[in-house]
Amino acid sequence: MCLNLRLRSTVPVIALLLASCSLFAAEHVPIGEIYLQMDSTDAQVLVRKDRYDKSSFAVTLIDGETRHKGRIKILGSSSRMMDKRSFSIKLGKGDKWQGSSRISLNAMATDPTLLRNWMTWQMFHSLGMAAPNVSYERVYINGQPQGIYLRIEWIETAMFERYGLGRDGQLFHPNDSTFCGDLDKSRGGALTDCWLKFTPPAEDFSALATLVEGIDATPIDQFDRFMEQNFDVDSVLNWLAVNVLTSDGDTYNKNYFLYRSRATNKWSVVPWDYDLTYGRNFDPFLDYPNNVYNDNFQYFYPPELGAYSPLKEKLLRNPRLKARFLARLSHLLGIQQEANRGGFGFFESVAIRERIAAMHDELLEEVRRDPRLRNRQASFQESIDALDHYIVARTAYLEKILLNSTAWDPERAYWRPELAPPPPPYPATLHASAIGRGEVVVVADSYGYLLAQFRPDDRARAVELLAEVEFAHAPRAVPPGVAAESCIQRSWIVTANSPEGTLQGSLTLEYFQENSQRQELGRVKDEAALSLWRQEGAVWQRLPTRVNALANILTTDGLTISPGQTQRFVACLPDSRLGVGK
Repeated sequence: MCLNLRLRSTVPVIALLLASCSLFAAEHVPIGEIYLQMDSTDAQVLVRKDRYDKSSFAVTLIDGETRHKGRIKILGSSSRMMDKRSFSIKLGKGDKWQGSSRISLNAMATDPTLLRNWMTWQMFHSLGMAAPNVSYERVYINGQPQGIYLRIEWIETAMFERYGLGRDGQLFHPNDSTFCGDLDKSRGGALTDCWLKFTPPAEDFSALATLVEGIDATPIDQFDRFMEQNFDVDSVLNWLAVNVLTSDGDTYNKNYFLYRSRATNKWSVVPWDYDLTYGRNFDPFLDYPNNVYNDNFQYFYPPELGAYSPLKEKLLRNPRLKARFLARLSHLLGIQQEANRGGFGFFESVAIRERIAAMHDELLEEVRRDPRLRNRQASFQESIDALDHYIVARTAYLEKILLNSTAWDPERAYWRPELAPPPPPYPATLHASAIGRGEVVVVADSYGYLLAQFRPDDRARAVELLAEVEFAHAPRAVPPGVAAESCIQRSWIVTANSPEGTLQGSLTLEYFQENSQRQELGRVKDEAALSLWRQEGAVWQRLPTRVNALANILTTDGLTISPGQTQRFVACLPDSRLGVGK
């Protein structure tokens, strides 16, 4: 179905979506309502008590004429420090609401877009994977609105039975506080320190111990046979592929479940927790909680990102499993379809951006209504635009480093997981070009960095875009009266051509702010005050600029480029002053 959305001028990046055909139709996502009743004093204490207080309160869930009594408490770990708390409700013994005795209500306070978890679970479901159902819910306590929540199905045996895995298996989850649920035998110690066992409740870890032993003992060249004998391999491939697409580095030693089905005698992976993904980046140089919750951004981490795990490492280094992993990525990116598998093209750039655009207005209205989020309308918009840019840049990055031709060909890929390199260092200069119609994205070979993005006002226009970027040093030339230290430590040289003559459109350029130690801001603190300047010959022109400080992008609209015209761009504060910190 072709893109056919009513897009508003107040959505600057989303409104520039490609006018082309998508693999998925935009969908209306219903928002339900949950009504809770509890003692008025308890209700006030619930949302204000110390974040580490795990006490619970009596609560009644009202469903029409039916009353479900239970206990409610705060849910989560680091998210407990947010003003808006997540809730867990446990109904009385034998009581169930919509098939479950446990209700998890995620406040989404750590994700300003309200989309990351929802969108990721939809991707898993499209692949047919055993994963929890999710739904948006407006929550009311004693008639007072608490805002929008994401209800995530409780991970329990009923979910596995629905997928034909039975309800009598063994369910394990890494202990979030110890960061050692990585299936690594060499770390030693008791499994009970690293893992929690939910079902059956008996403290029998022998099945998990046997799995850890088998992963350790199996050579890489035989690991594909081991996986087929012991795992639902598709569940692991799906988990790895989605982690790569979303840049989820907060896993492999935590944030997932393992279920050993008695029906199949195999292990399945159930992923968990995707709020710190899609470009959000951990900063090891900052103190908690800023190391987790900060405004740094990346899309250029290789597929092996995340904590060490022998399961992940051996899978990616086994040629046959690696080929299947790459095929799963190709399938989700809409490059080459795997037979008899759903989810083809779910993460294709236009398709997934269409999903975001379709949900934008409704979620913005929920933010406006939410008593604990309504002051975050501006950050919601900036975060949505950053999410959109991440999708453009991440898909372009993955296709560049995994492909060395237009056909899907793992044997010609740049990426070699056995080398497990760190992110590549800054080059002095990168050059690249791209040709296309509509939106054109220039991505550097091997590094995969996005150098420039141009969207002609006439989306049918053919565009050839050439870009050169000078990295990590103050611009060699700056406008008169502007100090070099008030500029981003990067310069862009852009040339655009079209067989149809002069081009007019929007140009987006980006800079690095991966963490507090690897960034190009220099002494610039107030990113929102930056302006792009264009140099043609000896003449400088200050351009109207939209800054997204989360995605680290600068966009100027209505830019006119004559065929073959080369222009230099720098980004500086409006005068020689240095901005104040944000």
